[in-house]
Amino acid sequence: MQVQELISNSNKYRLIHVLHHNDIQHFVLRQYSAKTAWIRFYKISRIITIILCIALILYTAGSGQLSGWQILAGLGYGILSFLVLIPIHEAIHGIVSMLLGAKKVRFKVLWRKLAFLAEAPDFVMDFRTFFLVAVAPFFIINTLLIGLLLSCGYAPFYLLIGLSALMIHTMGCIGDFALISFFEEQKGKKIYTFDRAGSGASYFYLEL
Repeated sequence: MQVQELISNSNKYRLIHVLHHNDIQHFVLRQYSAKTAWIRFYKISRIITIILCIALILYTAGSGQLSGWQILAGLGYGILSFLVLIPIHEAIHGIVSMLLGAKKVRFKVLWRKLAFLAEAPDFVMDFRTFFLVAVAPFFIINTLLIGLLLSCGYAPFYLLIGLSALMIHTMGCIGDFALISFFEEQKGKKIYTFDRAGSGASYFYLEL
């Protein structure tokens, strides 16, 4: 599928949404309230990681295994780990896009929105392709983090760092699941999406 085919064939395809990247926060907040299966999955995953962190903090503080400063330091290191996880997360988006046929990948940072994006200009994706690109970082990074947590044994301080890293990365995946939810809301209709280099937007077309 080529971009020009979507744009020029109005009898077969219709533009249904333009997502301006500068408006991505509003889009995410709107989709977060959607009653779709993948938003529910995301919310449950997020709640679980938050509960695990809180439970570990309460247990280690109550038993005296960690001091208040150690808890703050563990949380701080876990949150700061996002600075390392962000480029890995976006690199996974890019690698999966290339494996699925993208010719080029670009990375963008919208500092005012605190948004980080991997773009594959003019790479047309249907839902299956987009889904694989979108969920890959969530499952790969979170699986690796859980594996590290399980392999390190019970070391409260490092466990807190790992759990808070898992929590903050899960929270950071909200944009990916918001976009998946948008596809899901179309109720099985054939939707295609692509980015245009320099446009600062993603385009969504419906197959009529």
